[in-house]
Amino acid sequence: MAAHNPIKQLQEEATCGICLGYFVDPVSLDCGHYFCSLCLIRNWAGALVNVDCPQCRSKTCSVNFEQDMAMTHITESTRQLCDPSSAEARVCEEHQEPCQLFCLQDRVLICSVCGQSGEHQVHHVVSAEEAAQAYRLQMYVCLKNLIRAREVVMRQKTLAEVEIQRVLDEIEYNDMLSKKGVPPFCEFLEGQTKLFQQKTTEVCNEIMAKRDACILEISQELTFLNNAIEELEEKHRHFKTNFLQVDGGTLPTYKVENSEKPVLDFSELRWKVWKLHDTSQYLDGTIKTFKEMAGFDYPVQEVSVTLDPATAHPSLILSEDYKSMRWGESQALLPDNPETAAEFYCVLGREKLYVGRYFWEVAVGSEEDWIVGVAKMDSLRQNLAFSDPMEGVWALGKWAGAYRMIKPPNHPPITLRMEPKNIRMALNCIKKWLCLFDADTMYALAMYSVEVSPIKPLHPFFGVCKKANITLFP
Repeated sequence: MAAHNPIKQLQEEATCGICLGYFVDPVSLDCGHYFCSLCLIRNWAGALVNVDCPQCRSKTCSVNFEQDMAMTHITESTRQLCDPSSAEARVCEEHQEPCQLFCLQDRVLICSVCGQSGEHQVHHVVSAEEAAQAYRLQMYVCLKNLIRAREVVMRQKTLAEVEIQRVLDEIEYNDMLSKKGVPPFCEFLEGQTKLFQQKTTEVCNEIMAKRDACILEISQELTFLNNAIEELEEKHRHFKTNFLQVDGGTLPTYKVENSEKPVLDFSELRWKVWKLHDTSQYLDGTIKTFKEMAGFDYPVQEVSVTLDPATAHPSLILSEDYKSMRWGESQALLPDNPETAAEFYCVLGREKLYVGRYFWEVAVGSEEDWIVGVAKMDSLRQNLAFSDPMEGVWALGKWAGAYRMIKPPNHPPITLRMEPKNIRMALNCIKKWLCLFDADTMYALAMYSVEVSPIKPLHPFFGVCKKANITLFP
């Protein structure tokens, strides 16, 4: 059996199992193994929970990152014993003494003779070991902060990649829809154009045929009348008494009543022409609407909505910048009626919306008992307390544990795929609709047909009750 080597065993005890070098700022785990503190941080990528011991792979409940001074001294002694060159490297060149002190002012290692004489005598001097420990601690704190900062940046990078990919997926989906929908739409338009031209040609041909028949009939009638007139004029000019004997005193019967009948009945043709006119007007309006929806005439405007204190219920508390609101009354005053959710105390936005396309966002948080949407000024009660269904309000709310669409004559509950914390409201005054989206995922929550008038414009509308609060941004 080979002889036991205590020096080698001592070296193994003072060696880190990760970097395979002497311990630097050693720390201990619950399982009893020692490692360099920085080696552990690098090995665990900054995590401090649900981690394994790098040596025995046992789960460790806690990590004591305070330096183990006993192991530090053992490591230093082992280093000097097994590696004499490390001790020789710290010898003062002037006095040939070990450099066991550190001058904090000059930031240099010095020996005891340098510390008691010369310029270092008035400087702050500490032991080299104490200075080394302080330096190691600074390195540890700096490295830990850098690792945490890297984790934050990596999370931001991951979130940014997810968000970018989501947007790219939406663009790809919209592109797919456009490629899928535009060709059939173009084919449909082309077919409808040909059909419209065909019907127009048919009506024109029918009118021309009717005209030709009418002209022929009128020409024949004129020819008959002209002949009859010439015959009578001739008889009248050469009138003789014996005509009574020849004609018996009776004129020939002429169909003069034909001249009083309608020359041509255009009623059926007019209906066909009006139908074509209506179709062309509808196509023209559809093209105009499409252009407006595509943003050719009215681009989407982001509205910086502010609350109008003149329309706020007295029980509401508005922020100084009029960007947030909450209810300030005692909750003991609320009636317990889940169907009507008591009264929501409301306020309108200052903005008047009646021309164009707009959007704004509002944070509703995790509490319920809120309403957001649009409303007409004269549709609300004078004190802006909302409870019963009423006309002129289009909004989405949450109370009694359910999301509800504000639509008379009741408030029907709806099921959403997720709980929105931020809601984007998109109002299209040209198409007269309001759509509410989850601002974080752009998932459509609800859509309404609204009434828009330059005389009675719409206003952003908000209501809260109980613990709910609403914040507008930007």
